Amino acid sequence: MLTTSPTLLEAARSGSATPHVRVRFSDRDVGVPRLHFARWYQGVEAAGPAGVALPVDGSLVRARIDAGAATLHVQHIATPSEAADFTSWDSLGSAVATPGLGLHAAGTRVLLAYTDGTQVLVRESLDAGATFGSAITVASPGAVTALSGAVRSDGSAIATWAIGGTCYVATRPAGGSWSAPAAWTQSLASINGLAVGDAEDWAILVSGEDSNGRAGCWSTRLGSGIGGPPGHWSALAPLILASPGLDVSYRATGVAQAGAPRATFVESYSGTGAFDRTMLATGLAGGAFEDGDWRDPTPFEHASPWGLAAAARGTTSFLASASELWSAEIGGSPVDVSTAVLSARYEADHRGERLRLALDAQSLTNWPSVGTEIEFSPGYVTDAGIEFITGRLLWVTSVQRGAAELHVTAEGALGRLARWQAPRQLAWSAGDATIATVARSIARDAGVRLAGAGASTAATTLTPGFAVRAGESGATALARLLARVPDQIFGRGIDLHLVERDPAEDPSYAYGATHPIRTIELTDSGRGPRWARVLGADAVGEAVASGGGDDGSRVAVVVDAAVTSAPVATARAEAVLRRSELAQELGTLEASPHPGHEPGDVIAVSDDSLALDAAPYRVRSVTFDYARRPRGRYSMRLGLGAV
Repeated sequence: MLTTSPTLLEAARSGSATPHVRVRFSDRDVGVPRLHFARWYQGVEAAGPAGVALPVDGSLVRARIDAGAATLHVQHIATPSEAADFTSWDSLGSAVATPGLGLHAAGTRVLLAYTDGTQVLVRESLDAGATFGSAITVASPGAVTALSGAVRSDGSAIATWAIGGTCYVATRPAGGSWSAPAAWTQSLASINGLAVGDAEDWAILVSGEDSNGRAGCWSTRLGSGIGGPPGHWSALAPLILASPGLDVSYRATGVAQAGAPRATFVESYSGTGAFDRTMLATGLAGGAFEDGDWRDPTPFEHASPWGLAAAARGTTSFLASASELWSAEIGGSPVDVSTAVLSARYEADHRGERLRLALDAQSLTNWPSVGTEIEFSPGYVTDAGIEFITGRLLWVTSVQRGAAELHVTAEGALGRLARWQAPRQLAWSAGDATIATVARSIARDAGVRLAGAGASTAATTLTPGFAVRAGESGATALARLLARVPDQIFGRGIDLHLVERDPAEDPSYAYGATHPIRTIELTDSGRGPRWARVLGADAVGEAVASGGGDDGSRVAVVVDAAVTSAPVATARAEAVLRRSELAQELGTLEASPHPGHEPGDVIAVSDDSLALDAAPYRVRSVTFDYARRPRGRYSMRLGLGAV
């Protein structure tokens, strides 16, 4: 149940309070600002690695290496705009293209890292990129396979490079000199790409192959004493991994913080139908780079083995190649359209949340598009003023525009999970990960965070082999996975929660005395299975529900070769009965809306006509119905089930 104030509860119980529904639109995707990139420039510069940086004065700095001529070029645009001249470059001499380059700005400092083939070199600008100083040798390691660098406004900086599968770093404190190179504490078989940014500590993107021959792109964090201990490397968190032998490789090219952690890399395929595709990865809403929580990457229109660099500052973000530049505003601020709401119907159950809105088209100045985030907040006018319950977020799935009205449909986080399809097979071998961990990974790929604080022991201990088939939806995959355990998933805002419902849970709210019931109906639709039998590989388990007997109820039989022990089989049988019990609908209740109700709440119901005295029920579904015209209405319907 969402937190509800005493005055809001008093209004709900009165049955005569003035309803208020707040509706706000945000250009966000599951809490993350959507970036609508527009191409600012397309030139004829020679192919090669590129960098882009944004100093504090609002200027834009680009760098590129002409791969054919092995020359380094920089560009400074004092006032960047789509009409600016992006054709003029200054040469800084020779540079090797294959390892790439690093370009990063903070305050009025700009750091440029590159190699001449044997040395790791940096050039620095103190005037926001208008001029660069002479090259400084950070290290002389010989041929490197990848490099990058970043700087802070106080002058502290990092240069990182790779030889084989080892990443090395040299750091510079504010006002100090470059340190001796130090090897990282992680392990890869080879490294072919690096990108560095400043996200409290040093945010590092690395690509190559691991010891199992899997090509991939990973994020890690090098502590600098701000978010993590100095010199401490966080574990490698995969953005993407490919199975060995697929002729697929990845190349890390950029990191940025644009309303959420962002990363760019290239996915290359060398088989029949070879391609090089730029991919964009985004972190989950509210997360930090070091969390390593990445959504499933999505393709961008640019195709090149060199990929795109990324930078963001304030409300603007950029992507850049040697010959192209894209810009996007980092928006996402909510727009209140409450006064335009003619009607709203919100429904939530175990399948997810759905919202249908009718809006006065004449009073709208901005039109939502598919994917727009909607905050739906039911409430009342109370003695404390206008109050409403926040926390319900949904995303537009369709918009129908007429002359007078705009009709919008939206779905919640579970619906987003259903729309996500795996672009490749995802697999976990037996013993690799718990059911809760696998569920969290599937949800994360779909862009949704899954919390498992209330998950069952089975969900947090069982480690079965599991695979998500290419093209399979996240909802279908999770349904198959969670069939093994008694847990349920419900959505709340941008998050999903994995919980085991407690049959002994006490009611958190009561209907019938202080909160009058308008109508109530109880349903007897027949019991579900009272007996479950699980047939595994040389293991059998069964469970019989309390009170089970000769009542005509059917048996539920599960055949699963992954079940290899009697205790697991028995636990699976018990989970089958529990899930069936929770799926049964026992009735419905209508009352003036309690704005905080969610599916899964336990309530006590009293009604003399049905001989109910604080009878406990678990809320299976919640429906809010609101309209301003032609006749005003504000109602709530609760589906009732077993606790």
